[in-house]
Amino acid sequence: MAERVTWGTIEDQTITFPMNVDDFNAATMGFSVPAAAAAALLPGDGFEIIEIGPGVAQFIISLCDYRDNPWGDYNEVNLGFLARPAGAGDDVIGSFIYRMPVDQQFTCEAGNLVMGFPKVVTRIDADYTDAQVTFQLFDGGELALSVTVPRVRTDD
Repeated sequence: MAERVTWGTIEDQTITFPMNVDDFNAATMGFSVPAAAAAALLPGDGFEIIEIGPGVAQFIISLCDYRDNPWGDYNEVNLGFLARPAGAGDDVIGSFIYRMPVDQQFTCEAGNLVMGFPKVVTRIDADYTDAQVTFQLFDGGELALSVTVPRVRTDD
């Protein structure tokens, strides 16, 4: 078992690692987008977009409904690209998180301070039916993204 390390406290809550997330639902999707448009969203010249084909980048959307998490019960939308540090070899493949909206203030602050993630607080709804889940992301009160995915059931 990994040794627990204390990072510090935020809002009187002790932050320790590793962090165990005991219950969550997630969906991750990848989309092909123009590499030049993706590169224009990267800051400065510290990163480069990984092209999955000539002039084509991979845009990743991850939708997370954290139900039992030390940082709270919250929804999150990850928006990012496959990328690498500028000048790294072709064998280096990672991700660059462009935006990471969440719907709770604590996880926003913790994610920004502890992990350096570009989290912001906004409305994110996760609506479940027996057959599907719909995530809706709002920006300034306006619907910015709506994704519906089939609901996968596991036999417990």
